[in-house]
Order: sequence, then C-alpha cells, then structure tokens
Amino acid sequence: MLGNLKLILGGAAAALLLVAGYAVGARKVAGLEAQIDQLQAVGKAAEAKTRDTQAQIDKALEEQGREHERRMAALKADSERRTKELQAALAGATARNAELQKRVNANNAERASLEARIASASETEKKELQGKLEVLSEQNRMLVAQMDANNCLKLQVPAAAIAPLVK
Repeated sequence: MLGNLKLILGGAAAALLLVAGYAVGARKVAGLEAQIDQLQAVGKAAEAKTRDTQAQIDKALEEQGREHERRMAALKADSERRTKELQAALAGATARNAELQKRVNANNAERASLEARIASASETEKKELQGKLEVLSEQNRMLVAQMDANNCLKLQVPAAAIAPLVK
C-alpha cells in the first residue's frame, strides 16, 4: 500500500507540475499572442498607410501629368500663333517691297524725264529741276532703306544671337 500511495502521490505531484507548467506556459504564450496581434495590427496599419500614400502619389502624378500636357498644348498653340504671325509679317514684307519697288521705278522714270528736261532748260528751270531731282534721290534712298529692312525679315537669325532671347 505504501507503494501505491507513493505512486498516487507521485502521479498527483506530476499532474500538479504539469498543470502548473501549462498554466505558466499558457500565461507566457498569451502575452506573446497579444504581442503578435499587436504587431499584426501595426503591420496592417502600415500597409493601409502605404496604400493611401501611394494613392496620393499616383493622384499627384496624374495631376502633374495633366498640367504638363496643358502647358505643352499652350506652348504649342503659342508657337503656332507666332509662326502664323511671322509668316504673315513675311508675306506683308514681300508685298510692301513690291509696292516700294513700284515707287522707286516711278521715281526713276520721273528722274529720267527731269534729266531729259534739264538738257534743254534755262538756268532757272535747271535749278528747279535739280531740286526736284534731289528730292527724288532722297525719296529713293528712303524707299531702298525700307526695302532693305523688309528684306532683313527674310533672313534667318543666327542661333548664337537668338539663343539668349529664347525663353
């Protein structure tokens, strides 16, 4: 019987130690499980924040892309407008040159007529005709200067001269 009692007490002590070990282990595991749950919650919050931040970045990039496209369209429209203005100015310069050349030709014809009249004119008439010739010569100089200015519009500006002016 003593042997049975030792066996029963030994079994009870073993069961008590098992329960105590389980209780202590369960208490430690419960704390670890709480930490795991907390870390998982923090991880999920970080993932959500990352998704939100990425969505904001994507939205900002889309807005920036639209703004870039809008600016490019505005620059292109401005460039096309300027091109048309310059082409119109060039066409106008050609027409002005043609008109100025007609005036120069008319002045030259009148000059030839006056020079022919000078040969047979009296001294008084010669001075008057000479004054008219000088006026025609001055007019021709001004007309040629205007034609030169219009012709200048047709010339290409060197890149080194225009580069500092380009925005």
